[in-house]
This record gives sequence, structure tokens and C-alpha cells, in this order.
Amino acid sequence: MGSGDWVSIAILWGITTAGAVWDIRSKTVPLRLLLVGAVALIVALLLPHEVTWWQRAVGLIPGAVMIGISFWKKMIGVGDAALVLLYGWGIGFRLLCIFLMLSFLCLLPAAIFFLTALHRSRRDTIPFYPFAAAGCAMLIAGLLW
Repeated sequence: MGSGDWVSIAILWGITTAGAVWDIRSKTVPLRLLLVGAVALIVALLLPHEVTWWQRAVGLIPGAVMIGISFWKKMIGVGDAALVLLYGWGIGFRLLCIFLMLSFLCLLPAAIFFLTALHRSRRDTIPFYPFAAAGCAMLIAGLLW
């Protein structure tokens, strides 16, 4: 991976970790945090990278679909969908799929716990950013391995 790819991953992990604090406290993520991340990712494109423009463009599709779902069905938070959009642009489609798989695998035990032990319903929300931060940390560890 090029230095720009590593910088992009570091930026995304920082945004996700900072957003996790807000997401846990208030179940919202400030738009300015996502905008700062987007600008930082654009600047990181000036560095050498191996992720191609095509991979980045295809990586935007899952985030765009999630944003559509968030406005249409209200099943996904707009901030969560915007984070997936940023990840798709920052790391490309292949690593985005791995990131999402790791994040959802981290989320699964918590969701099962909330549904069974705490008797929550499917309509209750769970903050996604903490699990996304864990998924990103595992992605970084896997890339370093």
C-alpha cells in the first residue's frame, strides 16, 4: 500500500473514533466532523497511493445506497451512511467490504445482547461508530500483519 493509502486509513480511523464518542453520548455525529474527514481525504489523495480511482468510485456505491435507505426507510442513520461513503472513497471497494464485514461482526454480539438480555425491540437503535472504529482497528491490524 502507498503512503497515501495509510494516511487515508489513519484519517478514517481518527474520524470514526472521534465520532464514536458523540454517537454513544447523543446518538448523533456532527456534520463538521465528516466534512473535516472529507477534506482530509482529498488532501491525502496528493500522496502516492495504490487504490485506483475506479476502486474509489465503486466504493462510493454502498455508501450512496445506504444514504438512500437512511432517507427513505429511516433504518440507518445518515451519519452512519456518510461514514460508509467516506470509507468507500478513502479505501476503495475491496477494503470497504472487509471493513464492513469486521464492523458488523463486532456489532452482532451487542445486537444479540440488546435483543435478548435487555428485551429491546428491532426499532431501538445501536450506535454504529464504536463498532466501526473496532472494525477499522482490526482492518489496520490485518493490513499490518
